[in-house]
Amino acid sequence: MTSIYPPLTRLEEHRKQFPALANKAYFNFGGQGPLPQASWEAMQEAYEYLQQYGPFSGTVNDWIISQVRQTRVAIASELGAAVKTITLTENVTVGCNIPLWGMDWQAGDHILLTDCEHQGVIAAVEEIARRFQLEVSTCPIQ
Repeated sequence: MTSIYPPLTRLEEHRKQFPALANKAYFNFGGQGPLPQASWEAMQEAYEYLQQYGPFSGTVNDWIISQVRQTRVAIASELGAAVKTITLTENVTVGCNIPLWGMDWQAGDHILLTDCEHQGVIAAVEEIARRFQLEVSTCPIQ
């Protein structure tokens, strides 16, 4: 059986990109928390590019489209997935809402949430449960 997890040495290489995690175990999601150094630097470069060419210019729009395409390709390559299966959203809540609203829910289906969910996810689940007569349970993890 092939493991989907990277070898420990590779994991350690990735962790080095997060200076804030040097002496911590971190179990949160990517919606909040420390950024890897490469992401921080890429964000700074992006803001500098926007300042140079203007945020609403055709040049910037073309650049953004190119950057999104390259990012999707890089993520797909890293995961061994097809590029068409990679979607980038403006935040985690939108990323959770897309599959939640895209499911073929049937009355009586069950959704299990943790007690640490973001309010945007909770609100979506509550509305979906109301519309489709679903059961919702919360699992305490704190």
